[in-house]
Amino acid sequence: MNLIWQILRWLLLPLGILHWGIIALRNRAYSRGWLAVRRLGRPVISVGNVHLGGSGKTPMVMALMEMLRKEGIPAALLTRGYRRESDEIWVGAEGGDPARIGDEPFMMLSELQGEPLAVGRDRYAAGKKLLERYRPEVLILDDGFQHRQLARDLDICMVDVSRWPHHPFLVPFSHLRDNKNSLARAGLIVFTKFEDPAALERVRLNVSRYSSARQCLGHLVVRRLTHLMEGFPRSVADFGRQPVGAVCGIANPGHFLGTVTRMGLNLQASRSFGDHHPFRPGELMDLQGYFGEKGISDWVVTAKDAVKLRPLVGELPALTARIWVVEVEMSVEPVGLLRELVLRTVAEHGK
Repeated sequence: MNLIWQILRWLLLPLGILHWGIIALRNRAYSRGWLAVRRLGRPVISVGNVHLGGSGKTPMVMALMEMLRKEGIPAALLTRGYRRESDEIWVGAEGGDPARIGDEPFMMLSELQGEPLAVGRDRYAAGKKLLERYRPEVLILDDGFQHRQLARDLDICMVDVSRWPHHPFLVPFSHLRDNKNSLARAGLIVFTKFEDPAALERVRLNVSRYSSARQCLGHLVVRRLTHLMEGFPRSVADFGRQPVGAVCGIANPGHFLGTVTRMGLNLQASRSFGDHHPFRPGELMDLQGYFGEKGISDWVVTAKDAVKLRPLVGELPALTARIWVVEVEMSVEPVGLLRELVLRTVAEHGK
């Protein structure tokens, strides 16, 4: 199977080169001013990456919102809302529907402590509505590295060490969705998912060829395990050697499965689906049969998947599995670097 995939991958190389060329032209058009960039009038801090999903953007966004909250700086969040059922701009601080605003925005909204959020394909238009309604002092732009239509004052670029290629070619040949030269726009590079120290050093050297931005390490730390429906916590020690299964619909399932194992849980089986997967009742019953045959009645899922699973599970009394949500948060090293850059950006551009 691996040999077949390698052959197919090399057949996709011309498309990866073509994609690289198209993105290079687009980036040059913005850099030369041939395509318009609009400014919102408030400091904008973007969190993004140059490869497809799964690099820790959402935990970093939430860490920034918490940091600004502790500093007493009113902040708001701008996001795209992938695979939602509506294209309209949504602005609010509570009450969103995951189908309408998207699974990740809904998850983030549930963790914000009264800070507002705007969802829309056109982040400038969404930001205008957000400013008119709430007047925050700072805007955090989620997954915004490629959204060059909106001016930003600090670009934080997340780099997933576990999936970093040492060639320059883009999707579908690799996980890259932007040219490595784009790293030069970043004000901070955050390396995540670096279980292999040697791989981390190789990637740091490679990234340094393209960017002189300051660098730091982003540790994805498991905050807690909570029951999907009732929300009560459970410690890893309570599971003992009890077998568990893992279910996820995210961009990088391998890292989630590795996290579950490193937590100390006895992971015996797993099922992975595509990113932003819309789970269906029949799939959950099939999963119950699959895990049940292996003697597994406890499942672990990501916080993003929990948003879509919760309403389904509530309507399936025949589903007897106990489902636990693995909640993670971002811890940045060195500790003071992120705070220093963010507060400097707010001070310099918020006047």
